[in-house]
Amino acid sequence: MYRGHTTPAPDTGARCEPAPAPSDFVGRPPRPHGSPWPLDEAAAYLQISARHLHRLLDANKVRSVRLGRRRLIPDTEVQRLACDGC
Repeated sequence: MYRGHTTPAPDTGARCEPAPAPSDFVGRPPRPHGSPWPLDEAAAYLQISARHLHRLLDANKVRSVRLGRRRLIPDTEVQRLACDGC
């Protein structure tokens, strides 16, 4: 009888590696490693909506920095979300 549980997968030692920065943004040069992400680029890279990213920011689940009126997401946060999930 199936009880709704499975055996955990063995740990293969694989770790989440940072993915390469997207270069498919037309008219923009490739992202320098470690530079902060504008919200729209971070949301596109993470394949989530900009609104969902705003909700994560409002709930203090994602760090951000302010540069004038712009709100940017540090590269470390984007990579953490890419590895851990949103």
